[in-house]
Amino acid sequence: MKLKQYRLLNNKQKLWIVLILCFFVVPLFSFFNKSNLKENFNSNKQFLDKGLVYYSFEPKNNLRPILVVVEGSYVHQEGPQSIIRLHKPFSKLISELDYGLILMERRGISNESVHKETFHKFNTPTQRLHDHIKLVNYLKENPPSWWNGEIFILGGSEGGPIAIKLAKNINANGLVAIVGCGDQTFKEYIWQVIEKMYFSSFWSDKLIFWWEDLPKNRAEYEDKCEEMKKNPTPNKWWFGQTYLYWSDALDQEEKDDFLALKCPSLVISGSEDVEVEFTNRLIEKAISKKMDITYFCIEGMGHNAMNPEFKVIDKVLLFLRKYE
Repeated sequence: MKLKQYRLLNNKQKLWIVLILCFFVVPLFSFFNKSNLKENFNSNKQFLDKGLVYYSFEPKNNLRPILVVVEGSYVHQEGPQSIIRLHKPFSKLISELDYGLILMERRGISNESVHKETFHKFNTPTQRLHDHIKLVNYLKENPPSWWNGEIFILGGSEGGPIAIKLAKNINANGLVAIVGCGDQTFKEYIWQVIEKMYFSSFWSDKLIFWWEDLPKNRAEYEDKCEEMKKNPTPNKWWFGQTYLYWSDALDQEEKDDFLALKCPSLVISGSEDVEVEFTNRLIEKAISKKMDITYFCIEGMGHNAMNPEFKVIDKVLLFLRKYE
């Protein structure tokens, strides 16, 4: 399908937008979204190896399960952030369930520092999956004194497919996948995102489409994908991620791993999310196989599952309580 080309702004207008973004929009955005690296979580901090940090939050009682949370993708506008920022939104869940919580950083990140070069050198879905498998194996070999041996995996957005593959690999007791589950490759998902942005009526989407010089037809998209696969470097960028990231991520899919799961699974999607059609199809296949699936498609929700309006955490809480 050919997408009609257009021109939004001249160079002078482009310069003004850069100035506005640099001096007003980005600082304001960062103020509301910055990771609180100064908060003292050092007492919970542990090193899996020299470059890999994780945090262990103990339950109140002994013989309790572990919940491992796999975070979503890197956001270019915010830069690399510590996963510690997720402790607060999940604190209610952990407190009411009395689960132990495990959060693992990506390489190059801790609650005290960010090493961007290391981060981007290792920031791929495959590396993240391998690191989480390494973490779970370490926990099994060195079990916390309070752990009952049960482990649940939760992942959102990019963390969803990683959580699915991790749950299958380690034979988890349960899985939660939030706006990150479907029957297509990541490459197909990104093409859907690009198409939706092009036809969007929002000026912000049109601006991003123009600013990123996104492909205007499928042939251009295929050429871009091949270009990145042939040059998997962390030093070149496209659409908010490195060529290294895209070369690893584009052909990945979670369908087969999901359909092979033996554990109870909760999947949450939004009716306005780009991926919802692919999620619905995968859930239909899972139900036809008589898998133990709980599925919520939340009306009006897009990819913004952390918005308290949609009460996603409450749904996760109800699901996990069934397996106490």
